[in-house]
Amino acid sequence: MNKMFVVAALLMITAAEPQDGVPTALSPAREPSPTVPHVQAESVPILDVAIMPERLAVDPQTNTASASILIANSGPDAVDLLIMADDFTPEGSTEGMSAKVLFGINGETPSKPEFQQKLAKNERLRIRMDVSNLWQAGVSRSRLMNHAQKIGDIVAVKSQFPFNVGPLGWKGDTPFPLRFEQGSAPLVILKNDDLQSYDVDWSVTSSGLPGKKSARPVHVGGQSTEVIQVPEGGWLPGKYNISALLNDVESDGLLKLVATDQKGERRWKSRDIPLRIQRSYWSAVQRSFLTFLLLALLVSAGGIASLLVTHWMPNRLRRITVRELIESTSTKIRALTNMVYSSLRVGVRVERTRLLQRLHSRSAISPDFAALAKACEASAHRLIHEIEMLERVDQLMRQIETNWPSAGVHGPTLLRRACVVLYDAQATLERPEVNDAEVAAADALIQQAATTIDNAETLDEAATKFVSARLTELKALLKEPGRLGCKASLKEILDSVPGLKDGLEFDVANLASSHFSDIDTTSTKLDLVARFVETWELLKDDAAKEDSKNKFIEALRRTGFTDFRRAEALTEQVREEVFVEDVKREIEAGRVSIVFEPQSPKVNQAVSFRIDFRNTKINNAAARNAIVYEWEFDHATAPEEEPGIVRRSARWIRDRWRKFAGYTPSPVPRQKWREKALAVSHYFPAAETFTVMARFFDEDGEPLKNEKGDAVVSERIWVAGAKRRPWGERTKIEALRLIIVLLITVAGLLIGARDELAKLDLIPGLIAVFMIGFTADQIKNILGPPGPT
Repeated sequence: MNKMFVVAALLMITAAEPQDGVPTALSPAREPSPTVPHVQAESVPILDVAIMPERLAVDPQTNTASASILIANSGPDAVDLLIMADDFTPEGSTEGMSAKVLFGINGETPSKPEFQQKLAKNERLRIRMDVSNLWQAGVSRSRLMNHAQKIGDIVAVKSQFPFNVGPLGWKGDTPFPLRFEQGSAPLVILKNDDLQSYDVDWSVTSSGLPGKKSARPVHVGGQSTEVIQVPEGGWLPGKYNISALLNDVESDGLLKLVATDQKGERRWKSRDIPLRIQRSYWSAVQRSFLTFLLLALLVSAGGIASLLVTHWMPNRLRRITVRELIESTSTKIRALTNMVYSSLRVGVRVERTRLLQRLHSRSAISPDFAALAKACEASAHRLIHEIEMLERVDQLMRQIETNWPSAGVHGPTLLRRACVVLYDAQATLERPEVNDAEVAAADALIQQAATTIDNAETLDEAATKFVSARLTELKALLKEPGRLGCKASLKEILDSVPGLKDGLEFDVANLASSHFSDIDTTSTKLDLVARFVETWELLKDDAAKEDSKNKFIEALRRTGFTDFRRAEALTEQVREEVFVEDVKREIEAGRVSIVFEPQSPKVNQAVSFRIDFRNTKINNAAARNAIVYEWEFDHATAPEEEPGIVRRSARWIRDRWRKFAGYTPSPVPRQKWREKALAVSHYFPAAETFTVMARFFDEDGEPLKNEKGDAVVSERIWVAGAKRRPWGERTKIEALRLIIVLLITVAGLLIGARDELAKLDLIPGLIAVFMIGFTADQIKNILGPPGPT
């Protein structure tokens, strides 16, 4: 027994708080009591104090509690005990409960408000304490004193109590009504029918709505009332909630009242009160006006839906069909190679973009849309036909290059003739706008070129006569001493190129299909040799003469179409006395620039670029074509489809807001487009400044740099945007016309709409009002009959 006493007495020296806030042990305190006179002692006694139980459980029927106090003297001297306790005070309150505390020796009934005894050194003592009149719910505290010295805290807990707190006027068999309105939060008066006071934590919940609860417990005194206010935030129906507009929104809810401590950390007892919640945003006057407005909107919506079904949807489907027809050209355009003029490839791209813009220049609800879609469809078919012709040109040009007499099966004379015809066909199509007659003329030229290429594989009478006559003339020109036959350069070329001498000895009378290609090829080269020698002999620059002759022989020794064209270009250089080296010197000296037309280009407009040499003689010379010109264009990404009126308006508002807010948009992503030619065409899909660069390479692929070491020539081009207003004049007139006619029609239908809504429930009534507008013939005929689909 003594061992248990010592363990209990020495559990804690210093009072500590458990997790729920109730102390686990008590220890001496040094501050003087405000209610007991201070007694000066020679030395402070050392007492070890423990209270069992640590929390006094209050009997809810008698409002009493009991405890045992264990006191041990650990000091060097005996101690005079005078044990007493202050009044019990509820947590969070400064007013006591007038509780009665009695002490007595263990085993006896406590009878005195204080306990007095002398406690010897190392002596232990057990005192019994009885407390009555603990009427307040929750936790209450009292100080345990020895003389004027605090030696511990006494904690009493009353967790069982009636808790008769509820809304004033509530009858337990019916839900308590709670109404929420805009600008008026509901008030609930809580009534406490008990004598004791409570700290009440409340919360209001309802299915589908955010829960509401008190920020801190509300103190409700005994036999008194207290007002709580339930905030309306998050519980009011929206402004445009139709069900709340016509009737209050009702739902069941729950008001939960919980008896707790003032901090809300311990929850003793709870009570659930059912609620009938009514929620409304609008007042009665506002509701009447808005109901009328709702009917008008429903009838108008029905009318607009009728217009959408009878006009807008068919026109939108027609637009989609025509747009898909136009966009089907994209793949074909991208497949065109450099065999087709750059201006033509860019031209069809521009025409495709122009057609898409024109197709979206009218709203699908516009009366003019049907005629516009028909015109765009016809233009799209013409564009497709033009692209097919360019595909054919591309195919034939590649066929000519492939079929050039390297394999010995085609005659070059007719292939060259077909090539010229294809150039003429492209020149016919190279116009800003092509009409049907020009398309037909180009189509005929392409067909003529295809027939010429097919005939190049056969030997007919016309081809025989032409080759025979040309070979006879060449023999006379190249073999007679009085003409070119005596030229040393001619002999050197004939000796250096295999097969050329044999052509001069061929008997034209025995020309047959088996060797037609060889004879035609040889005569074509001999014709080129004759023209080269005639002009070469007149050159005065020995170095240029020797270099051009060597390059000419090298080109003739090869059999490809590119090599033949190179030999032709060398012949022109000799005739003009302007050579590749002259062009290189101009480039390396920086006397070149980029010129373009038009000077003020606009978005999606074809722009022609070319390299311009300051030296006029070189600027028109054939030697320019021996240089490789590589162009690089900035090409901003732009949407293919022109947005409609609504999206253009939204974009305009967004841009103005960003400008006002100081927001800097991200730069438009750039693509790099490259072309190889002396002159090219390009278009720009965005309105901004673009950089155009040109690089130069010689025949061996080496870059040509100027004196500064730069290998490029660049030019900055400002591309202007087309002025397009979000709301054009035509759009304003059409919208105004539609609104006026629609409002007049809707006004005549409102009376019937109100009757339908009064006869039916909410949802069927709203549907009936909508159908009144949808089925009205007056609205269907506003825009006239829709266009064909």
